[in-house]
Amino acid sequence: MFTKQYFISSFIVSLILISGMIVKVSAREKYNYYIHINSKGSFYNLYINGLEVENRSSVKHETISLPVNTSLVTGVNKIKASYMPLTEKLGRNSYKIGPKEDFYISVELERINLSNRDKVKISLLDIKFDMEKGNIISSVDDFNGKKGIFDGGDIKSISEITNGEDFFYSSFSKPMPAFSSYSLFQVTDVFPDFVWKNGKNIEINSSLIKNLRAAYKDIYTDIEKNDFNSVYSKLEPVWSHGSESLHLGTAKDFVEKNDVDKKYIKKTINGTVLGPLRLSNNLDGDIIQVLGDGKLVRILPAPIKWYYEGTKKGKVAEIVFYMDKNGQLKPGAIM
Repeated sequence: MFTKQYFISSFIVSLILISGMIVKVSAREKYNYYIHINSKGSFYNLYINGLEVENRSSVKHETISLPVNTSLVTGVNKIKASYMPLTEKLGRNSYKIGPKEDFYISVELERINLSNRDKVKISLLDIKFDMEKGNIISSVDDFNGKKGIFDGGDIKSISEITNGEDFFYSSFSKPMPAFSSYSLFQVTDVFPDFVWKNGKNIEINSSLIKNLRAAYKDIYTDIEKNDFNSVYSKLEPVWSHGSESLHLGTAKDFVEKNDVDKKYIKKTINGTVLGPLRLSNNLDGDIIQVLGDGKLVRILPAPIKWYYEGTKKGKVAEIVFYMDKNGQLKPGAIM
């Protein structure tokens, strides 16, 4: 039989073990992730796990760093570039693409410890042309000729670069033929599941396009009416995912810390004003892009845009939708 003393001792031991687990969990290190891109000579889209993280419509040299926590998952991740090395302009939004000596795209992933600022960086993509053979090659050297690092312990590249064909998507033209390259990398840190993880595969047809246009219009109407509560009810899962990924807390914390409630209204804190809903006059006029390994869909250019007064410049809401188990389109991410 268990004695009272044995029971109390066991209870105390259990409390100590549980307390230790809680301390361990609460003390888990937090990290932010960034990609560093160096590119020249090409238009390109860059995706992580099917979410667009950068869109470049210039051949000039670009060096840019971007936060990517919200695009990552625990375990295996995929990065893909769809690119157009421009060799000749044939007309308005018409180009010839092919081998180009001054073309390159180099992408690195950096992990930064938020407590002590320790950093680890690995190479994900380094692509250029072999001008003698005319084919795309990947290199163990980056665009500066430095040796790439592929294993950073908790982050590591786990595949060779695979080349293929794809399309370049933009807000100024229909999709254009492009080359593509992708690789896989591994992350050990814990990230929340994507909102759209269990969504249905998207099939583009007239019914889907009608529903997609209606979904954008629904959110646009809420913004036009300054009904942020209604906007929040639709986008709360997306903001919750973003907040957890960025170590900010809840969806409400995310809204509060980023002044989201002052940005998803008709006249924003940034001084921009909501413009007309940007949808074509007919179903065939919309550019539809499927992302997220077939589970996300959007219209280009982004239908919801705020403008700086007297200009065509402004900010867009890059909302993409997924289809739930009941066939309803719901916001899946904001890119």
